[in-house]
Amino acid sequence: MVKTASGSSFSASSKTDTDMEKLLSAIMDAIPVPLFYQDSNGQFLGCTKSFARLVGEKTEDIVGRTLYDFVPKTFADAQAELDRRIAIDHTMHIFEAHVTTRGGQNHDVIVYKSPLFDEDGRFIGIVGAMVDITERKHTEEVLKAITSAARDAIIMIDNDGNITFWNEAAERIFGYSQNEVLGKNCHDLLAPERLRHLHHKAFPHFQMAGDGDAIGKTLELPAVRRDGTEFPIELSLSAVNFEGKWHAVGIVRDITERKQH
Repeated sequence: MVKTASGSSFSASSKTDTDMEKLLSAIMDAIPVPLFYQDSNGQFLGCTKSFARLVGEKTEDIVGRTLYDFVPKTFADAQAELDRRIAIDHTMHIFEAHVTTRGGQNHDVIVYKSPLFDEDGRFIGIVGAMVDITERKHTEEVLKAITSAARDAIIMIDNDGNITFWNEAAERIFGYSQNEVLGKNCHDLLAPERLRHLHHKAFPHFQMAGDGDAIGKTLELPAVRRDGTEFPIELSLSAVNFEGKWHAVGIVRDITERKQH
């Protein structure tokens, strides 16, 4: 019988070893995510086809070998050290990693590693799963490049009105760095004090319905910089539903020069 860190177990008591191997092989082939299990020495005992594809090898070429055979030594060393910690603390570890395969393929992944125990509670190896987030990372990098190059401020607030995104143009226009504003209430930080009560009065409706007088429109409003000076802005607001909650994305343009002419 083999147990995982969560306490679940499986046994071969009612099957022959050969039958169990066939069953495990069929299960592993059916699992669509990169999954693997290793013995206490780091040798692979089995893996899914999706794991084999991710590391650029055939399944049969992975079994009996270690991570050192497939990835750069620096990455394998780091994983070996982590595996030693898992063997000692007997807890699951979750982390994000950048993996370069022997064939030169690059992957950004989230890795889940958990210890395996025998029926006597002795550590016998590790089971792991990976989520390939390479495409998501690429999309994030493209969006970051676009928002960094934008001349207008791009600001996103969550369902509580707190700032969750703040691009470089926003830093330039308002004078606050990203670290200074993330998690702060947008209206308390950027709206003139005399108008804040209006924003707070209207916000509960946006929280519930995702709309309001300003959503989908372009408005001219006064705003406040970090140094306390008030200046005119042009604000375009859109609503975004994320995980069942409404968020707002604002595009802000400093129209001080336009107003002076």
